[in-house]
Amino acid sequence: MSTTDLASLLEPLRVEAERKIREQLSGPKGFGLKFMYDAMMPINLNITGDSQECTLEFLAGGDVQLHSGLAPSPDVSVKGDLESLRNVILQRSSSMFDEAERNRRIVVTAHSWKGEQAMKKVREILSANP
Repeated sequence: MSTTDLASLLEPLRVEAERKIREQLSGPKGFGLKFMYDAMMPINLNITGDSQECTLEFLAGGDVQLHSGLAPSPDVSVKGDLESLRNVILQRSSSMFDEAERNRRIVVTAHSWKGEQAMKKVREILSANP
């Protein structure tokens, strides 16, 4: 599998994250949330699957960009074998994510307070699909 394949696997996740963030920021509580959200941005999430590397960059306003390669100072790093990452991304399952972490097929490291908050949000999104 090539780097393009990891990026193509992450692209639908990027689109979904951007859509959900924008929905929350434009909802009834959006003004206060937008202020807090924008103050925390950017957040860089490095994802490494086998020898492939990508970064999801969360920006002010709700934009989410996907980059090939790793950010030099990430807030969160996710590393795992490509098959485990693929399964978790495609299934969007919190139990599958938790199991992959317990079995050390996926390792998540928060490098900052912002990264810790971002991972809480990711786990909230995944919990929608137990």
